[in-house]
Amino acid sequence: TACLWAAPERALTLFHLNDTHSHLDPTPIQITLSNSREGSVWVDAGGYARLAARLTELRRDSGAPLFFHAGDFFSGTLYFTEYLGAVDAETLPLLKLSGFTFGNHEFDRGPKILGDFLARFPKGIVPLSANIDLSKESTLASRTHPWWIFSAGKLRVGAFGLTTPSTPGISSPGPNLTFHTASNAAVRALEALSREK
Repeated sequence: TACLWAAPERALTLFHLNDTHSHLDPTPIQITLSNSREGSVWVDAGGYARLAARLTELRRDSGAPLFFHAGDFFSGTLYFTEYLGAVDAETLPLLKLSGFTFGNHEFDRGPKILGDFLARFPKGIVPLSANIDLSKESTLASRTHPWWIFSAGKLRVGAFGLTTPSTPGISSPGPNLTFHTASNAAVRALEALSREK
């Protein structure tokens, strides 16, 4: 999750997304309706084209919004199984993200696949991770920041990323990454950001 600070007397528009799991196309889902004769309906949910169109509409009315993906963009469809993040690296930038952090699923295939993804990702979209020691995985460490200061119109907004510390037990980050307590990492990031004001 990306956490933020900004001057309280000014308005900030923030868009947030998480757990897309390589669902680039709309996905049919069944919604059960209570108090309805139909009982349930099928709808197409999501899809990056639909999301991009809606974000364009929202941005017209929002000044200078920031947009963050809070992780778990990997795993879930054949796009990931077949292309191991390459398609996500091509399509996520089309949504005009400001930054993103890693969910546990970004480590499902080990740090090399995440490193390959980051190598394909364009500069200007900032990967954030405040509670993972990435220093022993140079492909991750060289492209990831614990915190960052973004511009949103006239505002300077600090953000940092946190990943669930249980990731080593539920995914495959390998032996070179150390996951620290999120609360301690958040305090360190906020202290660093407060020195930048």
